Amino acid sequence: MRIPWLLVLPVAVSACATARGRADDAFARADYVAAADQYEALIESSPDGASLRPQRDAARSRALAVLVLRARDARLAGRTEQAETALAELLSRREAWPDASGIWTAGAIETEIAAATAHFRSAIAQLIAARQPLGAEAVVAAQRARFPFDDFAPLWPELAGDVRVAGQAQCAAVTPADAEASPYLARLTTAYCAHFGGVTRAPARLAQGIGGLEIEGAVSGMTGPQRDRFEAAVDRALRASAWYEGADDAPLVDAELSGTQAATYAAAEVTLEAPWTERVSYQATESYQEAYQESYTEQVPYTTYHTESYSCGFGTSQHTCTRSVSSTSYRSETRHRTAYRTAYRTVTRYRDEPRVFVYDAIARTGNYSGSWLLSLGLAPGARPLAVRVDATDRETGYDHDADFPPAGVEPSRAHLSSFDDWFEQLLARLGADLPVRLAAHWEASFCRERLFTAETAARCAYGAAAPTPARTELARLFGKDLGLVLDRFAQARR
Repeated sequence: MRIPWLLVLPVAVSACATARGRADDAFARADYVAAADQYEALIESSPDGASLRPQRDAARSRALAVLVLRARDARLAGRTEQAETALAELLSRREAWPDASGIWTAGAIETEIAAATAHFRSAIAQLIAARQPLGAEAVVAAQRARFPFDDFAPLWPELAGDVRVAGQAQCAAVTPADAEASPYLARLTTAYCAHFGGVTRAPARLAQGIGGLEIEGAVSGMTGPQRDRFEAAVDRALRASAWYEGADDAPLVDAELSGTQAATYAAAEVTLEAPWTERVSYQATESYQEAYQESYTEQVPYTTYHTESYSCGFGTSQHTCTRSVSSTSYRSETRHRTAYRTAYRTVTRYRDEPRVFVYDAIARTGNYSGSWLLSLGLAPGARPLAVRVDATDRETGYDHDADFPPAGVEPSRAHLSSFDDWFEQLLARLGADLPVRLAAHWEASFCRERLFTAETAARCAYGAAAPTPARTELARLFGKDLGLVLDRFAQARR
């Protein structure tokens, strides 16, 4: 149904009037930012929006004045976060409204920018003085993202330069004199210094790093190709751990492998049963009400008439008169009506009866077992790391050609895991467990000392989460930047 345009026009005018009213109300209660946005929306959507430009421009000018006062008041009250939030909104609005700043507002904005610049310099200087160049760097990055305005464009490279210089100074202070004597600390400081453009001497090799494993022993039943896949999986886990060292002279350590693995199969002729139900019919007698016509006699009234004489008149004119008199009589009449009586009939009904489908098959069974023990002598003087894989399984399947859909029986073949499939299952267990055990062994080997030096603390942090005593020792070098140092540079990166 089409609505006449004369009916639509008043509705549109009313909507515009309502929006204009909201914008005027916002202006009246000094919510100039909202008023400016609402006037702008009306200008874009209303046919006569150009007439609202003076109100919009006035709202914008007052909004900037309000925002600059909000930033100034928060700054003077020491509410730094609120002042920066207000300043960021102020500068964003100023860029969106390039012609809205009056002389006073423009001067006040420059004052707030200068105050913010001084605050940023002071905050970074304090972090640098507290030996936190990484913390200072993070603050510069956050504020640069918060204030991407041309007013601050010269400031960020300046502060980044200050942070870089401070980082290089800190680098010189934390770098050990002999990288080979303190290889883990030297590796940590080398990565730290490189972040700030510093160049230091990295250790030739990490003390506890190993270049690979020489695996002796065997697992009974493991084939040659399986042994190759086993050693490749162990090598991948080792290379991804903190224990691996890629230097050419990194030592190979001994590993001992032992255990067994087996898969045995059996087959037997069996008779299987599959239950199913069959819907069968049967005869039953049921009663019902049968209609029939019955006769009955009913006394029906009827009217008869007879003549009677009576004396009428007076005196000499008296004579005999007659009249007709009615009377009611009854007679019997036969009637018929529908009546019901119980009758019986034979009907066919159905019921589900249980059945069993019997068929012959060959039952095939696979019995699987595996017990591997891999002993790794990773840390000199420490107990070897023993990694075990123990598992058993049993699979059963049937071979037959029987096909009987009512019982859900169809031809089948047993698909049992092969001996090589079973090996891959054991290898997957090892692949999931070995990296966890390698990391735990590093922690147990190097992170449980009562007293830490800077070197032993860096060694612990290279492969595990440093405990409090180790962090305390490293904090002597990196101060409050330690959390960032450990997160970015401490652990082995693979």
